[in-house]
Amino acid sequence: NIEQESFDTIGEYQLGDVVNRFSSGSLVKPSTDSPYSQVSTMIYATINGAIGVLASLQKTEFIFFEKLQNSILRHIEHVGGFNHKEWRSVRGNPAKNFIDGDVVESFLDLGRENLDEIAKDMNLSV
Repeated sequence: NIEQESFDTIGEYQLGDVVNRFSSGSLVKPSTDSPYSQVSTMIYATINGAIGVLASLQKTEFIFFEKLQNSILRHIEHVGGFNHKEWRSVRGNPAKNFIDGDVVESFLDLGRENLDEIAKDMNLSV
């Protein structure tokens, strides 16, 4: 029976490259002082030489970062004119259950006006 042999899809995300290697591990040495030292991570490598990390987040953390990612995407120009949500979609379906770390990291490079707008979206003070 085909249904018994298939996996459940819990997430989809267009990486824009072909992954040719997965390995459990981290890109940084784990710190016992960090609350994130127990986060399960997987490193991947692509045929074009990119290296990335997949990490499991608690539901509350995922909700926070998803809200942050969506707010950032509303306040920045899309790279190359591409709509980020369309670019990350898989076979016409929006990305699901993934946070784009590059988008979240771009928060660090934003100007004060954008930071204030994002903080307002997130109900946070800066």
